Amino acid sequence: MTYYLLLQDRIEAALAHFESANEDSLQSKIQYAYCDAYLDMYREDPDAAADKAAVWADYPVDLWRNRFKNILAQVEEIRGGETTTIDEKDQTQKQTELASSAESFDFKVESGTVKINHQNLKSVVVNFYEMDIELLFSRSPFAQDELDGFSMIRPNVTQSVELKADEKGRGRHDFELPAELGNKNVLVELVAGDQAKSQPYFAHSLDVQIVENYGQLQVTDVTDGKFISKAYVKVYSKRSDGSMEFHKDGYTDLRGRFDYVSQSNHSMNRIEKISILIMSEEHGSIIRQVDPPKE
Repeated sequence: MTYYLLLQDRIEAALAHFESANEDSLQSKIQYAYCDAYLDMYREDPDAAADKAAVWADYPVDLWRNRFKNILAQVEEIRGGETTTIDEKDQTQKQTELASSAESFDFKVESGTVKINHQNLKSVVVNFYEMDIELLFSRSPFAQDELDGFSMIRPNVTQSVELKADEKGRGRHDFELPAELGNKNVLVELVAGDQAKSQPYFAHSLDVQIVENYGQLQVTDVTDGKFISKAYVKVYSKRSDGSMEFHKDGYTDLRGRFDYVSQSNHSMNRIEKISILIMSEEHGSIIRQVDPPKE
């Protein structure tokens, strides 16, 4: 029963049911021991799991010996050791070991800082592309995170960034955007080996509050909370058939407010998503996607 509960990812129920079992009344001692050590990983007690698995690590039956050795290998990895494959026939173990030695990275851009998490990499090439955000938005209002076309043009700035890692090949590296791009909307692209990832960065000081149920937004300055009037707002809609069309545009009023839904010659029927571009000469630009108001 504990096994079937684990297959359903009902971990708490599995733990509770296992505790109700009487070990002394069971003939299946090794199955009980393995389940107990396995559940120690969910109890966040790898040391206890290792102690229990070590008792059976030399068991003469390959199937059970490898299962207990796999628990010991996982505990060793938790303690900072290498990722190893115990059973060469186990595809999951082999994939895990290969993944641990592969080159990989991920990154985000926040407040003008590029933050990279990396594995088994010594350096990355960073390309910066300036963006005409209104043009891009008008061409693809629902795809601002899918800007692969930039790889076909020359970047405005390119630099190589050296990376440092710990003994397991993992590390974190932060660096600032180039000074000449600090106040511009840019696409940041990282390239390492055969991998390339990109992310748009919108330099802005806009705080946008959107009330989806009423189709209203309000824009304030993130630094002092003052209303931002005369910010340009451009709205596109996507319908259930996948078609996209311009919905409306205009400017925020003295309260920083804008009604992005109401339009005398447009119906909200079958609209599944709304994309909104907000632009201010002094405070920058931002794109937000929201659901249409509920009827």
